[in-house]
Amino acid sequence: MQLVVVALLFAKAFPMRHSWQLSLMLLIAPVLAVLINAMRIALLAWIHASGLPHRQWWFEFLHDSWGGLVFAGVAMQLFVWLYVVWLARSRPRCPPWRRLHRCGWRAIG
Repeated sequence: MQLVVVALLFAKAFPMRHSWQLSLMLLIAPVLAVLINAMRIALLAWIHASGLPHRQWWFEFLHDSWGGLVFAGVAMQLFVWLYVVWLARSRPRCPPWRRLHRCGWRAIG
């Protein structure tokens, strides 16, 4: 859910050039969150089934403690990186002697 909220905030603060790009990024956010959470659940299942010496501690860490936040942070960083790269590729390059609003950039605020 937090990834979708960040996607909506990014859509408002840093709009894409085309609406289909924005729609695609809003669809990517929940899919990315589900994939990262599926990786976390698979890791939890592997830890539970393995013979690691401290597997109970790892399982509790990834399930109850800060482990969920680690995976949420990874998903957030991946989404932000994807959004920034796509935003940079969708904007025209502006010569340094021109103002940003003449090159398609809008001021925030």
